[in-house]
Amino acid sequence: MAGKVVDTYMSAVARNGEANHSSGVMAPTSLISVCIPVYCGEEHIAETIRSVLAQTLGDFELVIIDNASPDGTARVIATFDDPRIRYVRNPTNLGPEDNYSKCLSEARGKYFKLVPHDDLLHPDCLRRQVEILDGDTAGDIALVFCARRIINGAGLPQMVRGYPGKRAGRISAASVIRQCVRHGTNLIGEPAGVMMRRALAESVG
Repeated sequence: MAGKVVDTYMSAVARNGEANHSSGVMAPTSLISVCIPVYCGEEHIAETIRSVLAQTLGDFELVIIDNASPDGTARVIATFDDPRIRYVRNPTNLGPEDNYSKCLSEARGKYFKLVPHDDLLHPDCLRRQVEILDGDTAGDIALVFCARRIINGAGLPQMVRGYPGKRAGRISAASVIRQCVRHGTNLIGEPAGVMMRRALAESVG
Protein backbone atom coordinates (compact mmCIF):
# COMPACT_ATOMS: atom_id res chain seq x y z
CA MET A 1 0.00 0.00 0.00
CA ALA A 2 1.58 3.29 -1.06
CA GLY A 3 0.73 6.12 1.27
CA LYS A 4 1.53 7.50 4.69
CA VAL A 5 1.58 6.29 8.25
CA VAL A 6 0.79 9.12 10.62
CA ASP A 7 3.47 9.01 13.31
CA THR A 8 3.48 10.07 16.96
CA TYR A 9 5.62 13.08 17.79
CA MET A 10 3.48 16.18 17.92
CA SER A 11 3.64 19.91 17.35
CA ALA A 12 0.87 22.39 18.08
CA VAL A 13 0.06 25.59 16.22
CA ALA A 14 -0.91 28.41 18.56
CA ARG A 15 -3.64 30.84 17.53
CA ASN A 16 -1.74 34.03 18.42
CA GLY A 17 -3.90 34.87 21.42
CA GLU A 18 -7.35 34.38 19.84
CA ALA A 19 -10.07 33.52 22.32
CA ASN A 20 -11.79 30.17 22.02
CA HIS A 21 -15.52 30.94 22.05
CA SER A 22 -18.13 28.25 22.64
CA SER A 23 -20.38 27.56 19.65
CA GLY A 24 -23.39 26.80 21.85
CA VAL A 25 -24.15 23.58 19.98
CA MET A 26 -25.36 20.36 21.57
CA ALA A 27 -22.82 18.19 23.37
CA PRO A 28 -20.94 15.93 20.91
CA THR A 29 -21.73 12.23 20.87
CA SER A 30 -18.01 11.35 20.62
CA LEU A 31 -14.83 13.13 21.57
CA ILE A 32 -13.37 12.83 18.06
CA SER A 33 -14.84 12.61 14.58
CA VAL A 34 -12.44 10.70 12.35
CA CYS A 35 -13.73 11.24 8.82
CA ILE A 36 -12.66 9.31 5.74
CA PRO A 37 -13.64 10.75 2.35
CA VAL A 38 -13.42 7.91 -0.15
CA TYR A 39 -13.75 7.40 -3.90
CA CYS A 40 -12.79 4.11 -5.53
CA GLY A 41 -11.09 2.99 -2.35
CA GLU A 42 -11.75 -0.74 -2.65
CA GLU A 43 -8.04 -1.62 -2.60
CA HIS A 44 -7.01 0.37 0.50
CA ILE A 45 -10.04 1.36 2.60
CA ALA A 46 -10.08 -1.80 4.77
CA GLU A 47 -6.53 -1.23 5.97
CA THR A 48 -7.28 2.41 6.71
CA ILE A 49 -10.40 1.50 8.71
CA ARG A 50 -8.47 -1.11 10.69
CA SER A 51 -5.83 1.45 11.61
CA VAL A 52 -8.54 3.74 13.02
CA LEU A 53 -10.34 1.00 14.93
CA ALA A 54 -7.00 -0.09 16.46
CA GLN A 55 -6.48 3.26 18.22
CA THR A 56 -5.54 3.18 21.91
CA LEU A 57 -8.15 5.89 22.53
CA GLY A 58 -11.60 4.57 21.67
CA ASP A 59 -13.87 7.60 22.15
CA PHE A 60 -14.41 8.44 18.49
CA GLU A 61 -16.87 8.10 15.66
CA LEU A 62 -15.61 6.96 12.29
CA VAL A 63 -17.55 8.70 9.53
CA ILE A 64 -16.96 7.36 6.02
CA ILE A 65 -18.31 9.48 3.17
CA ASP A 66 -18.38 7.48 -0.07
CA ASN A 67 -18.38 9.82 -3.05
CA ALA A 68 -20.51 7.51 -5.25
CA SER A 69 -17.70 5.02 -5.84
CA PRO A 70 -18.46 2.69 -8.78
CA ASP A 71 -16.13 -0.06 -7.46
CA GLY A 72 -16.47 -2.38 -4.47
CA THR A 73 -15.82 0.26 -1.81
CA ALA A 74 -19.27 -0.11 -0.21
CA ARG A 75 -18.94 -3.89 -0.11
CA VAL A 76 -15.60 -3.70 1.71
CA ILE A 77 -16.93 -1.21 4.28
CA ALA A 78 -19.94 -3.46 4.92
CA THR A 79 -17.62 -6.20 6.21
CA PHE A 80 -16.89 -4.11 9.33
CA ASP A 81 -19.24 -4.40 12.28
CA ASP A 82 -18.41 -1.65 14.77
CA PRO A 83 -20.98 0.74 16.28
CA ARG A 84 -18.56 3.65 15.92
CA ILE A 85 -18.69 3.45 12.12
CA ARG A 86 -21.19 5.64 10.27
CA TYR A 87 -21.27 5.15 6.49
CA VAL A 88 -22.78 7.77 4.17
CA ARG A 89 -22.94 7.27 0.40
CA ASN A 90 -23.47 10.29 -1.83
CA PRO A 91 -26.07 9.62 -4.54
CA THR A 92 -23.86 11.49 -7.02
CA ASN A 93 -20.19 12.42 -7.05
CA LEU A 94 -19.64 15.80 -5.38
CA GLY A 95 -16.01 16.20 -6.37
CA PRO A 96 -13.17 15.89 -3.84
CA GLU A 97 -13.43 19.35 -2.25
CA ASP A 98 -17.17 19.18 -1.60
CA ASN A 99 -16.82 15.65 -0.26
CA TYR A 100 -14.19 16.89 2.21
CA SER A 101 -16.64 19.62 3.25
CA LYS A 102 -19.37 17.03 3.70
CA CYS A 103 -17.09 15.17 6.12
CA LEU A 104 -16.98 18.27 8.28
CA SER A 105 -20.74 18.80 8.07
CA GLU A 106 -21.37 15.20 9.17
CA ALA A 107 -18.89 15.34 12.06
CA ARG A 108 -20.32 15.47 15.60
CA GLY A 109 -17.21 15.23 17.76
CA LYS A 110 -15.43 17.94 19.71
CA TYR A 111 -12.32 17.33 17.60
CA PHE A 112 -12.09 16.72 13.85
CA LYS A 113 -9.62 14.57 11.93
CA LEU A 114 -9.72 13.97 8.17
CA VAL A 115 -8.03 10.76 6.99
CA PRO A 116 -7.63 10.00 3.26
CA HIS A 117 -8.76 6.49 2.37
CA ASP A 118 -5.24 5.22 1.60
CA ASP A 119 -3.47 6.49 4.74
CA LEU A 120 -2.87 4.75 8.07
CA LEU A 121 -2.81 6.03 11.65
CA HIS A 122 -0.24 5.01 14.24
CA PRO A 123 -2.15 3.24 17.06
CA ASP A 124 -1.40 6.01 19.56
CA CYS A 125 -2.08 8.94 17.22
CA LEU A 126 -5.53 9.98 18.49
CA ARG A 127 -4.59 9.70 22.16
CA ARG A 128 -1.46 11.82 21.79
CA GLN A 129 -3.21 14.54 19.79
CA VAL A 130 -6.21 14.71 22.12
CA GLU A 131 -3.89 14.90 25.11
CA ILE A 132 -2.39 18.10 23.73
CA LEU A 133 -5.71 19.73 22.81
CA ASP A 134 -7.37 18.73 26.09
CA GLY A 135 -4.41 20.14 27.99
CA ASP A 136 -4.86 23.52 26.31
CA THR A 137 -7.53 24.85 28.65
CA ALA A 138 -7.06 28.41 27.36
CA GLY A 139 -7.96 27.34 23.82
CA ASP A 140 -4.83 28.89 22.34
CA ILE A 141 -3.96 25.92 20.12
CA ALA A 142 -5.69 25.82 16.74
CA LEU A 143 -4.47 22.40 15.64
CA VAL A 144 -2.02 19.60 16.35
CA PHE A 145 0.06 17.93 13.65
CA CYS A 146 2.72 15.25 13.55
CA ALA A 147 5.36 13.52 11.47
CA ARG A 148 4.45 11.03 8.75
CA ARG A 149 6.30 7.93 7.59
CA ILE A 150 5.98 7.48 3.83
CA ILE A 151 5.50 3.83 2.86
CA ASN A 152 5.62 2.05 -0.48
CA GLY A 153 3.20 -0.43 -2.03
CA ALA A 154 4.59 -3.22 0.16
CA GLY A 155 4.10 -1.18 3.33
CA LEU A 156 7.83 -0.59 3.78
CA PRO A 157 8.97 2.81 5.12
CA GLN A 158 10.72 5.09 2.60
CA MET A 159 11.21 8.34 4.50
CA VAL A 160 9.90 10.50 7.32
CA ARG A 161 8.33 13.89 6.77
CA GLY A 162 8.02 16.39 9.58
CA TYR A 163 8.33 20.04 10.47
CA PRO A 164 11.94 21.11 9.80
CA GLY A 165 14.07 21.43 12.91
CA LYS A 166 11.20 20.58 15.26
CA ARG A 167 10.60 17.40 17.22
CA ALA A 168 7.75 18.56 19.44
CA GLY A 169 6.29 21.67 21.04
CA ARG A 170 4.26 24.76 20.33
CA ILE A 171 4.73 26.88 17.21
CA SER A 172 3.08 30.23 16.60
CA ALA A 173 0.74 30.55 13.65
CA ALA A 174 2.79 33.46 12.30
CA SER A 175 5.94 31.34 12.36
CA VAL A 176 4.26 28.42 10.57
CA ILE A 177 2.90 30.68 7.82
CA ARG A 178 6.27 32.39 7.40
CA GLN A 179 8.15 29.08 7.17
CA CYS A 180 5.64 27.61 4.70
CA VAL A 181 6.04 30.65 2.43
CA ARG A 182 9.84 30.50 2.66
CA HIS A 183 9.95 26.79 1.88
CA GLY A 184 7.27 27.06 -0.80
CA THR A 185 5.33 24.10 0.57
CA ASN A 186 2.89 22.95 3.25
CA LEU A 187 5.10 22.06 6.24
CA ILE A 188 2.17 20.98 8.43
CA GLY A 189 1.61 18.05 6.11
CA GLU A 190 -1.22 15.96 4.77
CA PRO A 191 -4.71 15.96 6.36
CA ALA A 192 -4.28 12.67 8.27
CA GLY A 193 -1.51 14.20 10.37
CA VAL A 194 -3.73 16.99 11.69
CA MET A 195 -6.35 17.22 14.42
CA MET A 196 -8.28 20.40 15.14
CA ARG A 197 -11.24 21.65 17.11
CA ARG A 198 -14.40 21.04 15.08
CA ALA A 199 -15.91 24.41 16.02
CA LEU A 200 -12.81 26.18 14.67
CA ALA A 201 -12.86 24.15 11.45
CA GLU A 202 -16.52 25.04 10.94
CA SER A 203 -15.85 28.73 11.58
CA VAL A 204 -13.15 28.95 8.89
CA GLY A 205 -14.76 26.50 6.43
